[in-house]
Amino acid sequence: MEKNRFIFISLFYSRDNWTALNVNFVGPMLDEIQLRFHVAAPIIHISRDRGENIGITIPVTETNGLQVAEFIDVQAKSFFHLHPCKRDRKSSRALSFFKDFPVNSIQYNLHTFPFTAGSDPDNDLMLLPFRVVSRLIREILLDEDFYEESPFTFSFYLHLLLIHSLSENMIPAKLLVDKDASGKPEHKQAFDLNKDTLLEITESVLSDEINLSEDNTWMKDWMHTCSDILQKDSTHDPLVFYKKVSAGINRQLGLNVASAEMLSAFIHYCMEKRKPMVMDK
Repeated sequence: MEKNRFIFISLFYSRDNWTALNVNFVGPMLDEIQLRFHVAAPIIHISRDRGENIGITIPVTETNGLQVAEFIDVQAKSFFHLHPCKRDRKSSRALSFFKDFPVNSIQYNLHTFPFTAGSDPDNDLMLLPFRVVSRLIREILLDEDFYEESPFTFSFYLHLLLIHSLSENMIPAKLLVDKDASGKPEHKQAFDLNKDTLLEITESVLSDEINLSEDNTWMKDWMHTCSDILQKDSTHDPLVFYKKVSAGINRQLGLNVASAEMLSAFIHYCMEKRKPMVMDK
């Protein structure tokens, strides 16, 4: 069997215009690639590394890799030429040795998402969560007005749904929460300001209503994906699986270390304050 090969690209475009980039270029272009070159579903992530960009990981073969790369390059440069955007914010890397890449540009091999040291690029099962989140990024996160806090809120939902999924697989929810995540006073202050909304979201996501409702299809799809992986591969330690997927979600949604720490703290506080439920026993 031929081993997986990947093309790693970054599309530098102002965050304020990411919805337009997704709807008018990224979505149609990726659909065309899958139809024309018969590749597996690409993986999308959002990033601010070296400038605001949407990163894409595209699986290819030794046979079609060059053709795919050339197709993307031509299409991207054409789109940027016809629909250029301006850099709306000053770079946050003013003191860095590395300058941001220019907007309206395509760059290669700046990332290897979702792979990290020790990752197995041929483990298609572990790529599945990132492919599902990629679809959700396209269909939900970048399909309407994109706000600075959108990735954080979306990650909060995905983490709670992941906890719910693992709880249904007999993993007590309280074991998945980072007990050391509540150490910073600023996290508690931020939580208190948003407590009612966060607790309401937590209760709705972790209740059984989500499985009974005909709405929220994307939430159930995400939960079922996580459950299926655990059921198909019994070698996965559920706690290790949670940590890996959790870290991957945060990277995929472009959360920095500080935001990821605050997210963990919010989940910790919510799980402490929520009503006891059967899944915790």
